Formats: sequence, structure tokens, C-alpha cells
Amino acid sequence: MKNNDGLSVLFSRESQDLPSAAETALSELAEELKGNETLTLKLLGYSEPMGEAQSKPRRLSLFRALAVRTYLLKQGIDSRRMTVQALGTKDDSPDRPKNRVDLIVSGA
Repeated sequence: MKNNDGLSVLFSRESQDLPSAAETALSELAEELKGNETLTLKLLGYSEPMGEAQSKPRRLSLFRALAVRTYLLKQGIDSRRMTVQALGTKDDSPDRPKNRVDLIVSGA
């Protein structure tokens, strides 16, 4: 799913499994990154609320971001070009799905 800042990967509720539907877009992104070594990627993981505990959504958001990172590593993207942030339920975009990882590309 494209968003204004880049790409978002939507996950099933309470799941950390990378959706197969995201693989094509992630493969295309990997090719773009391979073609320009100056680009870096920020992976922002989010989660829907899960009861009163904040640790479970934060952990799930981390695992989601790591699933995307692992896929890109397997596509040949250097880990030093990617940063991961687990934001849990902290989301400044109330109208967007909570079960997602946003991928923000930056650089020349």
C-alpha cells in the first residue's frame, strides 16, 4: 500500500507474519535501493491496542518491522541502511490502519 511518505505494509490483526501480498512491492523497493546506494530506509512498526498492557503492542510492532527488515535483507539490502522503530500504538495518523509498518526512504 502506497502512502504519502512512501510504502506501508499492512498486517493481519495481531499477526507478525509478512503478508505475501507485500512481497512484490518490497521486491521493487529492494531493486530501487540496490540501484542507489545512498538511499536509506526507516521502518516504523505500529500495532493496534491489545488490552491494557503497552508491552504487547510494542513488541508486536517490533516483530512486524523486523519481518519487513528480514525480507529486505534476503533481497540483498545491507542492514546498515535500515533502521527499525517499534512505536506500538503511538500513531499520529488516526485515520490510517494501526496494523502496519511504514517504510520511509530518504537520501539523495
